[in-house]
Amino acid sequence: MYYNIDGSIQLNYKRYFSYFINYFTITTTITTTSTTTIITTTTTTTTTTTTSTTTTTTTTTTTTTTTTTTTTTTTTTTTTTYYYYYYYYYYYYYYYYYYYYYYYYYYYYYYYYYYYYYYYYYFFYYYYYYFYFCVCCFCYCCCYYYYFYYYYYYYYYFYNYYYYYYYYYYYFYYYYYYYYYYYYYYYYYYYYYYHYYYYYYYYYYYFYFYFCFCCYCYCCCYYYYYYYYYYYYYYYYYYYYYYYYYYYYYYYYYYYYYY
Repeated sequence: MYYNIDGSIQLNYKRYFSYFINYFTITTTITTTSTTTIITTTTTTTTTTTTSTTTTTTTTTTTTTTTTTTTTTTTTTTTTTYYYYYYYYYYYYYYYYYYYYYYYYYYYYYYYYYYYYYYYYYFFYYYYYYFYFCVCCFCYCCCYYYYFYYYYYYYYYFYNYYYYYYYYYYYFYYYYYYYYYYYYYYYYYYYYYYHYYYYYYYYYYYFYFYFCFCCYCYCCCYYYYYYYYYYYYYYYYYYYYYYYYYYYYYYYYYYYYYY
């Protein structure tokens, strides 16, 4: 199979021409037989004459007819060479096969086009579903850790207030109660403990925020890549489909041009 500059298929017709040129000579013999028949008929007539003197005269007349049969045989021999007839007969069936081959190819790529069209929308829907899912997870994580952050932030200020309250109490009762002096240091230690706890959850919140953001970016990049990959795939088969659609009409025109 050879290709032209525009991509169409070039066929080597000389090979088929040289194959059929020496054959397909038909000899027709017609024999005609004509028969003529002649029938022979014999007629006998007898005449009897009687007189008063008792004299009898008999006269017999015989007529003979002969039948003759003549047979004529005519033989006609006709020699006809069907070179062009068989050449174009083969040419017709060759393009008839070619036409159905590309007709089948056209419907195959038509089906292929709708299959990738459906595949493309499936992944498009999948991408937006996953994008929505990632956004929901991200928002949930943000809300959850924001709640934790503000909860411990509030806790920190609560104990900070508590600390200052007991700090004041400590100075107020400094000479009066050594017991509250001990209590003050106890809550001082408690304050720093929750202060450390607050920074620990603050760090945890930002770490989880960064992790969710990275996951979100990865999902976006991954499904954007899938989306553009199937978008390209869809247009590639869309182009392929129109290429064979054009090819089919080209051979369809070629077929009707010769017939």
